[in-house]
Amino acid sequence: MDVMQSRNVHIPRAGSEHLHSIRRHQQCLASGSLSIFRTTGVSCSLRHSLQGRRLLLSEDTSFPTLEIRSCAHGHRPPSAHNTGFPATSVNKFKCAVDDDQNLLLKERGRVIAPHLKGRCIYLVGMMGSGKTTVGKLIADALGYQFTDSDKVIEDDNGLSVAEFFRLQNEMSFRDAETRVLEKLSHNLQQVISTGGGIVVRPENWKYMRYGLTVWLDVPLEALAERVVAVGTHSRPLLGGELDSESAYSKALARLISIFEVRESCYAKADARVSLKKLAIDLGYEVRDITPTLIALQALEEIDRVLTKQNKEQKEE
Repeated sequence: MDVMQSRNVHIPRAGSEHLHSIRRHQQCLASGSLSIFRTTGVSCSLRHSLQGRRLLLSEDTSFPTLEIRSCAHGHRPPSAHNTGFPATSVNKFKCAVDDDQNLLLKERGRVIAPHLKGRCIYLVGMMGSGKTTVGKLIADALGYQFTDSDKVIEDDNGLSVAEFFRLQNEMSFRDAETRVLEKLSHNLQQVISTGGGIVVRPENWKYMRYGLTVWLDVPLEALAERVVAVGTHSRPLLGGELDSESAYSKALARLISIFEVRESCYAKADARVSLKKLAIDLGYEVRDITPTLIALQALEEIDRVLTKQNKEQKEE
């Protein structure tokens, strides 16, 4: 190919195993970043964005497949810098890829939702792990409502989380957190983003066990970058706004300290999405993993849990 070399591997979609097939076929791929497309029913925007670039994906309608495209230009998704394409063309390409990933996400949600039988999904993880962003995507895919437990606390008390910590104390906040969680546990068909410290209280697990828990496990270095980028003023456990010159190192040190206390609690979750492992499997940097891909992987982990539970029930 003229600009970007590609190798295509057709992998039959076998239910919940389609993302895991990527790993089994990874050795067949040239080195480089991986992009996931549906070949059956490729969106018009995707086909249009690829015209004239000799990157047209084959569309074999004889059987449903996933197509894994390996770009021979490093380990990141296409950008104006590494493709030679104008920035506007690359933006159109990215939008087309995002559209197709969203279609795949909604398809997986449609298949998995009936097996949940209305059970809620509780997302747990450290501050800045993307629980709200990813939670909204999962909720949309499943046809569920999305709820942020911190937002419920803020609405109930007329205080932001930071104000709650400042005007009262952490113990009072944790009490409010448990009350909200108990109330939410009576609901059905919700994806609930929880506060980072909600896992520490054993009582809270009693309520979350009514649904399924998913741990969004993000490397602490990536978390430190995220929270510093948006500002730490809303993160009371980080000590408020940090001096810009040392913000990253201080935030990382504090996150490490917090994580050491919580790690064993997060590990109690029914499912875990490790961004580090996902990045290795797909050939990305952690910062390049999109919320849609994280949501997709979360659905795969949820599907695995449901399959295991169903098998155990049949054996009883």
